[in-house]
Amino acid sequence: MGLLLAVLLAGLALRLLRLEWQPLWWDEGYSAYFATEPLGRMLWLTARDIHPPLYYGLLHGWILALAPHGSPLGAAVLRTFSVLAGFLALPAMIWLAATFFPGRRRVPLLAVLLLAVNPMHLYYSQEIRMYGLAMVLGMVSTGCLWHGLRSARHGRPDWRPLLGYVVSSALALYTLYYMGLLVAAQLAWALWHLREEPRRWRPWLLAGLAVGLLYLPWLLYAVPNLLGYVQDKVQADQDRPLDLFSYTVRHLRAFLAGHVAAPDRLRNLLMTAGGVGLIPLIVATRSSSTSTQRPPAEADARQALWAFLLVPAGLAFLLNLRLPFFPQGGERLLLFALPYFLLLLAHGLDRGLERSRLATVALACLLVGAGAGVWTFLSVPRYSEEDYRPIVAQITQQARPEDTVLAIFPWQVGYWRVYAPRQPDGSLVPPQPAPLGQEALRWGPAMATAIDQALERGTVWFPAPLAFGSTLPGEIETYLQEKAINVVNRWFSATTRLSAWAQVPTPEAQAHPAALGPVTLLAAGFAPGEVASANQPVAVTFQWRRPATGTYHVALRLQDSQGYVWAGRDYEPLGLFAAPDPADRGDQLTEQVGFLIPAGLPPGPYTLAVGVGDGDGSRLFPVDDATGALQDLVPLGQILVVLPPSPPAPVRLPIQFPLETPTVLQGVTVLGGATLPPDQAALAGDELPVRIFVGFEESAADSLQVHLHLLNRDGHAVASWEGWPLVHHPPDSWPPGALAQLPISFFLPADLEPGRYRLAVGLADQATDQATPPAVLTAVGVTRRPAQFEAPSPPHRLDPPIQFGTHARLLGYGLSPQENALELTLYWEVLQPLLPPHHIFVHVDTAAGETIAQADGPPETSAGPAPSGSWLPGEYLATTHLIPLPDGEGAESPAQIRVGLYRPGDNVRLPASRGGEPVGDAAVLVWPRP
Repeated sequence: MGLLLAVLLAGLALRLLRLEWQPLWWDEGYSAYFATEPLGRMLWLTARDIHPPLYYGLLHGWILALAPHGSPLGAAVLRTFSVLAGFLALPAMIWLAATFFPGRRRVPLLAVLLLAVNPMHLYYSQEIRMYGLAMVLGMVSTGCLWHGLRSARHGRPDWRPLLGYVVSSALALYTLYYMGLLVAAQLAWALWHLREEPRRWRPWLLAGLAVGLLYLPWLLYAVPNLLGYVQDKVQADQDRPLDLFSYTVRHLRAFLAGHVAAPDRLRNLLMTAGGVGLIPLIVATRSSSTSTQRPPAEADARQALWAFLLVPAGLAFLLNLRLPFFPQGGERLLLFALPYFLLLLAHGLDRGLERSRLATVALACLLVGAGAGVWTFLSVPRYSEEDYRPIVAQITQQARPEDTVLAIFPWQVGYWRVYAPRQPDGSLVPPQPAPLGQEALRWGPAMATAIDQALERGTVWFPAPLAFGSTLPGEIETYLQEKAINVVNRWFSATTRLSAWAQVPTPEAQAHPAALGPVTLLAAGFAPGEVASANQPVAVTFQWRRPATGTYHVALRLQDSQGYVWAGRDYEPLGLFAAPDPADRGDQLTEQVGFLIPAGLPPGPYTLAVGVGDGDGSRLFPVDDATGALQDLVPLGQILVVLPPSPPAPVRLPIQFPLETPTVLQGVTVLGGATLPPDQAALAGDELPVRIFVGFEESAADSLQVHLHLLNRDGHAVASWEGWPLVHHPPDSWPPGALAQLPISFFLPADLEPGRYRLAVGLADQATDQATPPAVLTAVGVTRRPAQFEAPSPPHRLDPPIQFGTHARLLGYGLSPQENALELTLYWEVLQPLLPPHHIFVHVDTAAGETIAQADGPPETSAGPAPSGSWLPGEYLATTHLIPLPDGEGAESPAQIRVGLYRPGDNVRLPASRGGEPVGDAAVLVWPRP
């Protein structure tokens, strides 16, 4: 009993692991959608679906019990219903094993152990589908059938097993249509088993008739719609029938090791161990059967189990030939036959263990294969192409209540209902996609009218599913491009693109000539000039001179007076949103794009600027402005951002890491923060960018401050920042109800040890000494550059070296002239970190002192970025620089190279000295002569 209890608890623990890790996929989205509809509509929908309604109805009640109105839904709530069904299968397996093999005490333990670690059953003990529930109901009906046959065989007719069989079989049929194959196998076996006593057929014929009568109402209601649905689905999916060998191998592998693909050869080899384990099991069973006479009841039990396994499998194979529908994971349709397969294995193992050690080998192989399948199930990401969690989060944060989400499949609606946050009154945060029927949507006047009406209300968000070969997403986007301006265009996977469209007054382009590398901007304009910080759209018109060749990246930036970027968007290629040119000017193109002004921006004037870069977006081309200084953005004009009349809800803030318990002090609430993505580490010595999101419930004191701390494992701060980052917008200037984004950045110590640290935020009032305890936002990974402390040997040594300020010495350099370019390596000795960060300038001058080429930017080595704040005392650096030389300049034209360090914000250079004597602000290097 103790071992059985341990296996039950272990099986439950396995089924509760990582419930929310995997995203929902299409079928689970359907389940969520059906189960969250009113019951009457749910019945109407499932009558037009490929599965009957019982599972969805029970899931509907489960949701009401665990997530009543106003509670967040979440995948875990729905998946725990499958966990319950999966767990109930474990004691049902013990009962079934004891029912079929009452004389073998080891069989229940072996059977429940094989089921507890079975990867396929674990899969459907978490997936929000009906297969696990159908399997449990099938086990109950099979056990009732066997109890009824056994009581009849002993001359003690008992109506209770018959009633249990009728009820459980009917419920199973209302759960999964394929359960009819098991009911057919059960009744056929009962009649065959009682073939010598036909007078005992009557109760089972009546039981079958009762099951049919209970199921008849649903068949009359659903079959007319179901037949057409199945025919359409078979034709649309174009699956090919599986041959008998493939059909058998796929089911055998799934029953033993699951159907999640292994990520490597070793794990795949281990997963096949279950199939290998069948060989010694067959040998061991054969050797034991030659010396042990099996009891007749045991032989009947094995024959029945084979019938309950092979008859449904054979009928399903014939269906596959007539109606070929076998998608990836299609073995799930026969999950209900898994218990009989495992019972046969358990009985064979028990018989083999009586006589042969080969049975122990077989059991070990089966458990190794199952264990590898379980590990694969728990560790391999699935459905990444269908992960709508970031899509729902982006739309929630960037949309307005009057916006529209355009869904074309019911499973998309299900995703929203699971992932979308709720308002204080319990309703889902708008916008929400409208409910859909089961019929396929098609382009037509009705859909065009619906889109027009949605655009009149606000922005239209369209998560386009592109994996089905349908022309509808393209037709929708073509129509939207004709009617509105694109404000979002983001690929979330190879098959899912999120676009957003808004009707904004078309801005007129004014002459604005500027050269951005190989691209020429001819004119530009934007509208409106005044926008509320509440996800309001801004439209921009560009006229470009069409580049002859190449693919280019466009960057729109909304900056404050300090150069801090608050909003904007990137897109590529240039010309992606170009409209046809009625004048047919082949060398010009005009395009209109838009972006959103996010919630929480401080009111005031901002500069809208544009830049162009390489196709990969790694860098923007420099632009010569009127002063001759190099920039990478062209200013287009100023936009005035104002506070909205009604503050948006906090869910509209682009919070990356929300606080479960917001921090509150004097009516100011810290709602969460944003920093580097979880998969990106900060560099010791570099700046850590952070945004803190706050809400003002009431007027705050001007003495309020934000505290940021990077905490180590012991809870000690290794880097901190204190203050109020918005100098022109102090805490007492914000009206009650307002939301604000607070941009903060601070430098990490250059000698900070690599590892994981916690980023914590708090509030403090300098006037009253009140302070909140630090609240952890997220974990931040920190890395360090590889440092070299051995002195290098530069090809061209400077003697004595040239020192810049008190921070670094230039020891020498190496030059490698190339065709129309120069590769330069600079060798530095670090004296101390250099903050704020400085860049290195490299200028190539002629004998007349004219600069003909340059390469300015942050320090980089062959190992990657090396910002000056990360330099360690005593370290030696070799920075690399590639300077393109202008066409037509030969190797003899340049005369010297000037090198130095400067502050990029104001171009102030560090002074240079040699042997203690000042030499200006640059080191002069000799140009190599051939």
